[in-house]
Amino acid sequence: MKHFPIRITFVVAVLLTTLSLAAGAQSSPKVGATATYVWDQSLDSEPIYMGSTKEWFCGIKSVRGQFNGEKERVLIAEDSTGNWYLSGASNKKKVRIEALCFPHRSSVLSVYKWNQGQDRVLLGSVARRYCALTSISGNFAGRGEAVRVYAENGSWYLSGQSKKKGVSGQAACTDIEENTPVKFFDWTQGQPSEEAGSAATSICMLTSMTGEFAGDEAIMLGWAGGLWTLGGNAKRDTTHIGTSAACISLNR
Repeated sequence: MKHFPIRITFVVAVLLTTLSLAAGAQSSPKVGATATYVWDQSLDSEPIYMGSTKEWFCGIKSVRGQFNGEKERVLIAEDSTGNWYLSGASNKKKVRIEALCFPHRSSVLSVYKWNQGQDRVLLGSVARRYCALTSISGNFAGRGEAVRVYAENGSWYLSGQSKKKGVSGQAACTDIEENTPVKFFDWTQGQPSEEAGSAATSICMLTSMTGEFAGDEAIMLGWAGGLWTLGGNAKRDTTHIGTSAACISLNR
C-alpha cells in the first residue's frame, strides 16, 4: 500500500517519537507525543498510514459530513501487517474523519464490530482495558441513529440503534495498567462545549455518535486553555446530534 507525500509530516512525527521511546525515553504516553491524521473525501482516495499497532493506540478525534446514505463510512483499522490505517468512503459530501494516536505498547489489541440488529457486544473490563470508537458507517438520517462505546457495571460495551439501514460501528480496546482512571463525558446539541479534563495528563477519544448527519454536522474533541473540550456543531436545530468521550489518565 502506498504512502503519499501529503502525509510525510505525520509519518516523520510517528517515526521520531517511536525512535525516542526505543532509545529509553519515558514510555508513559504524553499529550506532546500524540499524532493526528485526517482523511477527507475531497482529498484522499487511499488509506493513510498511522504507525504500528504494537507502538500506538488510535481512535476517533472528530467526524464531519453527510451520513444520510448506506455507503458512508469512516474507519480506523489494523491491516494484515500490524499497522494502523485511516480511511473512509462516501457517496455524499464533506465526509471527514480525524484520528488521534498516542504511544502505547501492548501485546493485546482487540477489535470488535456491532451491526444494526445485533445485541450489544461485551468488550471487557473497564479496570483493565481502554476502548474507543474506531469506525462508524450507515444512514444517520434521523434522530434515532446511534453507535456507542460505553461502560456499565464495570464492563465496556459496543452497541447502537437505528430505524434506517446499514448502521454499524467498530471499537478497539487495548490493555492498560489495572485501575487506571477512566472518565466519561457527554455532549448534546444546544449545549456549550464540555470540558473533559487536563490535556497535559490525559488522553481522550470519542466513544459515540448520535443524531442526524444530513449536512455539515460534526462531533469533535479539541483543546482549549490546556483542557480537552468535547462538542460539535449543526446548522439545523432538528438534527439532535450528540457525542461522548472516554478520557484515560496518563499520570498515576
